[in-house]
Amino acid sequence: MSFFSRHKSDTLEAKTGTGAAPLPDLPSRPDIYPGTGGSWSPDLVVSGFSQQRSKRITRRKVSPFTVVLILLGAAVAIVLYISNIIAVTQLMNEVNSLEIQHRRILMEQEILKAQINKMASLERIQELAEKDLGLKTPQEPPVWLNVDQARAKEIEEASKRH
Repeated sequence: MSFFSRHKSDTLEAKTGTGAAPLPDLPSRPDIYPGTGGSWSPDLVVSGFSQQRSKRITRRKVSPFTVVLILLGAAVAIVLYISNIIAVTQLMNEVNSLEIQHRRILMEQEILKAQINKMASLERIQELAEKDLGLKTPQEPPVWLNVDQARAKEIEEASKRH
């Protein structure tokens, strides 16, 4: 028998053996603890007495101010989100245009390198030298001249005196 369960026949006198007044009638509650068979009642049990809930839980009404604040917060969040999307789109467009400009500059650079190579070619320079300056390519290979060192010193001394 549990602590909270009492029968009409249980009295303080039967428990203690004294001649005290009998306990008030309490409902039988053998299924207070889970697992003892039976279902648990939502009634609160306090000091062995069953106590009914006296108040119904009433739901608080939402004030119009709260609704306006929630709507205002949602509107601000939506505006920030849309402005973020617009900013990202503008940045992506700018990145695309800069990439296109970069590719164009790289192509121009390659064209300029090709023009430099064309203008620096030996065939072109030889053609301009023959045509504009009247220079001609020698038919014989160059010959090495042997110079007497003693004679070269004499010539140098003679040129210094004059």
